[in-house]
Amino acid sequence: MPPEPAPRAAGRAWGDGGVRLRNERFPQNRITQRRIPRPKLTAATGLYNVARQVSGSIGIAIATTLLARDTIRYRAVLGEHVTALDLATRSWLGRVTAGLDHAGSDPATAARRALELLDLNLTQQASVLAYDHVFLFITILFVLGAPLVFLLRQGRPPAGHAEVAVE
Repeated sequence: MPPEPAPRAAGRAWGDGGVRLRNERFPQNRITQRRIPRPKLTAATGLYNVARQVSGSIGIAIATTLLARDTIRYRAVLGEHVTALDLATRSWLGRVTAGLDHAGSDPATAARRALELLDLNLTQQASVLAYDHVFLFITILFVLGAPLVFLLRQGRPPAGHAEVAVE
């Protein structure tokens, strides 16, 4: 049996996410475009897709900016507590240096690599805090935006207007 094409295999690995996304977007398109007369439907679909793409790009840009800015900010805050005079820092560096020395590094290289590992750990912790902040921001936007669903108009399209399935 030949191997399955990548998109189908990827869809199965993600719980058939490709089909799910298509099925989730279909009602969204129908809701936003159900009152549009047939001759204007093509232009409206294009405008809708452009607005959706631009809004998504803006959202990604904002999230990326927040992530980069907050990683730097949290790294500075965490770095204030990691000093050469701090007992916990010296103890950690001593244990890591001894472990690297025991693994075969010379003492100078082991000390340098221990500092690099400390820097890496500090950056990782700052990144976790920054992601947490971005997720909180997105959650707040979702909670504030969820009530807007109730502003969608219900009802039937005007008379003489045929509904069209849009994908």
